[in-house]
Amino acid sequence: MILIVSVAHDQTTSHVINWLLYKNIQFTRINDEDFNDAEIKMSNDATTIHLANDTTCEIDKLTAYWYRRGHIRFKNRLLYGQNDTVVEINKHKNDNDKDIAKFIHLYLQTHIKSVGSCNDNSLNKLTELTLAKKLGIIIPDTLITSNKQSALEFVTLHKTIITKPIKRSLNLKISDVSFYWNTVLVTKEDIEQYPETFSLIKLQKYIDKAFELRVFYLDGQFYASAIFSQKDEQTKIDFRNYNVTNPNRVVPYNLLKAEQKKLKKLMQGLNLKTGSLDIVVTKSGDYIFLEVNPIGQFGQVSKPCNYYLEKKMAMCIAN
Repeated sequence: MILIVSVAHDQTTSHVINWLLYKNIQFTRINDEDFNDAEIKMSNDATTIHLANDTTCEIDKLTAYWYRRGHIRFKNRLLYGQNDTVVEINKHKNDNDKDIAKFIHLYLQTHIKSVGSCNDNSLNKLTELTLAKKLGIIIPDTLITSNKQSALEFVTLHKTIITKPIKRSLNLKISDVSFYWNTVLVTKEDIEQYPETFSLIKLQKYIDKAFELRVFYLDGQFYASAIFSQKDEQTKIDFRNYNVTNPNRVVPYNLLKAEQKKLKKLMQGLNLKTGSLDIVVTKSGDYIFLEVNPIGQFGQVSKPCNYYLEKKMAMCIAN
């Protein structure tokens, strides 16, 4: 029996499950909200999770675990009030729930075959860049600063720079308007409007690319797609500014063996069995590593390139 932890709206999970159904492979899918009223029973004989929707998962009988998305979290009945005693009790209750969730993850990842981890969500982007550089992988010249003068010197040096989130993209919705912060250009005129000091930001040299790669890594293998995003002004800076009317051309791509070797060491060093890597290929043919998304949507690599990654993921967690 395979346990899959995901979220209700994730279509990638559903596509993988379609292959499990086709192959008659048994599985249990638990979406993160299903854990709200979960009950965990431990004895000398078994550890069992009982969910409010009448699903029962016997941990000791599982053969594989795929963490896709979401969190194992429980609905905490917190006390009302703001006095020190209530705050301390609520903190204690939250710590209890975190320990239970941590136990479930650690047990599954150390006792049976597992793919993915909720801990991957907290992977540090700066750690990725540092390790990549150590392994001889080219990275963009990067500055983390809260100082206006340093930012001005950086843009003067590189002429064209970008900024992007240090941790994750910021998505805000105010009334009926949505705001997304992915990767954007920063000019000298922009920086001149900054105060002398500000919150820490990440600035990087802008890479004039020939094309970019989205590479999905699964169990030691790389599946790469080349995205010709630079041919469209809307997607030139960040291909995630999707042009749904005239989508970027996406084709299969064979990574050089030397690059595969270095990238495999990177994924192993980050303790990742799966993930989506963002790489830029310059006009001179250099590979520039940007970041890795440990969860990653692989449909945008799988479908245009006919990689059938949904099937490969199903077989990976089933075998």
